[in-house]
Order: sequence, then structure tokens, then C-alpha cells
Amino acid sequence: MNSALDRRAQRLVEMGHAAAKDGFISIPGRAVAALERQEVERAGKEMAAEHGLTNAPSGRGEYVTGGWQASPPLPAGALP
Repeated sequence: MNSALDRRAQRLVEMGHAAAKDGFISIPGRAVAALERQEVERAGKEMAAEHGLTNAPSGRGEYVTGGWQASPPLPAGALP
């Protein structure tokens, strides 16, 4: 199991979500939120492309309306 955790930690370093120094990995608390945001963006782009639409993420506080008849392709537990 340690090798799996080591690989995951190394991947987070490669993605820029963690830092390695003196044999230790430091993962900031915002890493989970950043990974969730990236996954939602990826799923939105994928869903838009499948339906011939454009992906235009909303801004903070921006009103959004509409409906969707498909489930987003997110990994289990990706959103709270």
C-alpha cells in the first residue's frame, strides 16, 4: 500500500498540487478543491463536446439557468 501512496503523492507533485523537499511531500489543504475544480471543468468540456455545444463555465455569483438530461462523468465522491 505504501508504494501506491508514494505513486499518488508523486503524481500530485507532477501535477503541481504538492511539493517535494528533502524526501517529504507537502500537500496543501486547497489541493482537493483544486482537483475537484479540474475534474468538473474536464467533465463539462467533455459533455459539451459530445453534444456539439461550447463549454462556458459560470463566474462567481453569476446566475445560471437551464437543464441537462445526462449525468456528468465524474468519479464517485468527486463532489460533496
